[in-house]
Amino acid sequence: MNLSRIQTALPSKPDNELASTNVTGQIGCVPADPRPVRSIRARRAPIGAGSRPALLVVVGLAAFVSIATATSCDTVAAANGATGNQEFVQEIATRLTAAYSMSYTAMYALAGGGTGTVAQLPATGQTAYTYPTGMLLVTSGRATLCTKAADRPATCEPRPSVVATSTDLARAGLVRTDSVVSLLNASALDRNSVISEHDTTIAGTSATCVTVDSSGDATDQYEVCVTADGLLGSFSGPINGASVDIMMINFRMSVSSDEFELPTASQPAVTSR
Repeated sequence: MNLSRIQTALPSKPDNELASTNVTGQIGCVPADPRPVRSIRARRAPIGAGSRPALLVVVGLAAFVSIATATSCDTVAAANGATGNQEFVQEIATRLTAAYSMSYTAMYALAGGGTGTVAQLPATGQTAYTYPTGMLLVTSGRATLCTKAADRPATCEPRPSVVATSTDLARAGLVRTDSVVSLLNASALDRNSVISEHDTTIAGTSATCVTVDSSGDATDQYEVCVTADGLLGSFSGPINGASVDIMMINFRMSVSSDEFELPTASQPAVTSR
């Protein structure tokens, strides 16, 4: 059979169309090798030879394109899966960020025993963190840290910034929501993070939880749960130089003004550094 007849019988396609279509008709996957696929021309068979060599070349080309495209599709699917996980972590961070504008009071069970309370009132720019060993009051970016012990009254002192109190608060057993948001945002950019999620109920309300393992080391793993209202339902893991494990036990979408009161005047006055 004449080779020219075989080539005429086969439908011709541009090289770039061959590169983007496999034998199943799947379209849109980019080849793993971004360089353009060069056309492969069958050599004219020697006079008297059959048509088998030409057919083998054409079939071989089709198989090559199919394999290359399938590999590319698998790669894209894997990448999309990672992106989906990262987008989920970003979604949790966004839900927590929305809580910045809410007035609420939440009580948490602390890992070391006892409870801690977070009260936030955006109208005044105040957030109070109360725990067994003291209190942190944040007012429009300014921070006052109070410490107390069983055998003496509390003492309070201003701190140069809210960030400067992060380690103190973590060691006391609580964590600021914006610190958790920063941690989630960093994980959302890390394609090596292993991410899983599940739903649960915390303090009588539904919550969505995400567990992030960025290094394969259990000591670096953390879990965040956010309630349907966008509040921090729980946190467990290392943050701000300490290990924190808290679980919300009750909350209300209102705040009492006495939540922001520093220790009474009968205790030592507020001192500065």
